[in-house]
Amino acid sequence: MTTIENLYEAAYRAYSNISFDPEKRAAQTVKYYEEELDSDLESMPECERGRYADGYKKHLFAWLYAKSRCLSSMITGPANFPVRRNEKANRTEHNRSVEFSEWRTKALKSISKKVEESKPNVQKDFEALEGWKIQVDKLFQGWLVDRFRSRLETVARTGNTELVQAVLDYFAEQQKAKGIILATPRHGVWKIAEYAENFRASLESVKTAENTENEINGVRVVQNKQADRIQLFFDGKPDPEMISKLKSAAFRWSPSNGCWQRQLTQNAIHATNRVLAI
Repeated sequence: MTTIENLYEAAYRAYSNISFDPEKRAAQTVKYYEEELDSDLESMPECERGRYADGYKKHLFAWLYAKSRCLSSMITGPANFPVRRNEKANRTEHNRSVEFSEWRTKALKSISKKVEESKPNVQKDFEALEGWKIQVDKLFQGWLVDRFRSRLETVARTGNTELVQAVLDYFAEQQKAKGIILATPRHGVWKIAEYAENFRASLESVKTAENTENEINGVRVVQNKQADRIQLFFDGKPDPEMISKLKSAAFRWSPSNGCWQRQLTQNAIHATNRVLAI
């Protein structure tokens, strides 16, 4: 088990002025957070563990330090109790606790995303198909086929024709094996494979499409077909009035691209002309 150095001492100080039994609370804190850290580390690759553990300890000790400044009149006595100072300390402790929780959630999500992205496509498709098989099996337990169809169409819109076809093949096999027909040959679910093929072709055409660029009143306007965004590049930061117009027209600032952008649609093009027609 992972041992967090000096955790007991920090936890003891954190509870010394708010608990009648700080030793017990400190021991419970050590057990809980060392087990939690252990569990988190086991869920991630070795290369991520050191940085995650450092961040975990940093936020944990920041929270415990803030907690050590909190007081309880039941412990310290009501005489000359610093009410306002304690209220401020309690707010700070709450903020550190929230920051710790939010950091952990964000860090675990980020690491999980990295792990998923690093998997070979073959492994991703295999795991995805196994999950879809479970959903197909549930159809024979009362799930609605139309709901299943709607979810599979979402996959089709990514152009993953192989996965869509594999799911449909499994569905057909199960209908035959169980002797239960949930979707006849004329049901729309069987057309999803064709829909996926068409969507893949559409995606391929977008990848090869050329971006268009023009200038409106000194602002460079790019129709980025690959990103499916219309992007506005200003020479410097727009004035507050222009920023207000951009936001009201559904444009959002993209720090990574250094521009204001929104999804590339005909309405977006009209909005661009309207906003920049100074």
